[in-house]
Order: sequence, then structure tokens, then C-alpha cells
Amino acid sequence: GDPDNRDAESLVAWLHSLGGKPQFVAEALAELSRILEDDPKHERSRLYRGRLYARSGRVREAIEDLEAVVSANPMNTEVASELHLLRTKKK
Repeated sequence: GDPDNRDAESLVAWLHSLGGKPQFVAEALAELSRILEDDPKHERSRLYRGRLYARSGRVREAIEDLEAVVSANPMNTEVASELHLLRTKKK
């Protein structure tokens, strides 16, 4: 798939999740996971999925996704901060 389309698809999934219903979050998680099956290194999809996992209380999965984002892009201090907060919350 086209990387630009994956960016758009992941953004649409993220925006869909903001509708507030658990069903919307589940659908967004499924779409982001589908994108990541096709392109495991797609940073934006992994970031959005990690944030959705965190919002859903799935801290372990959130940490895994956000660790992958920071590993791929160590200069992303915003995500590194989110990751630190999640690790602190987990303890």
C-alpha cells in the first residue's frame, strides 16, 4: 500500500475513535491493527493504536506500541513522555 494512504487511513481511524463509543474505539483498533499487519513499521498507526490501548486501560499493549514508536524515532520526546507516564501508572 501507499504510505500516504496509510497515513490518511490511520488518521481516519483515530478520528473515528474520538466518537466516544466503545464500538468506535474497537473499530479503530481493528483498522490500525490491519494497517500494521501490512506495514509493521508504520509509526503513526502504532502511535494511535498505543494511545487507544492506553485509553482503553490496556496498558501492557499501549507500552509495547509506544516503545516501538520511541525505538524507531528516539527524538519523539512527546511519546517518550507518554511512555514514562504509562510505565509509572502500571507499577
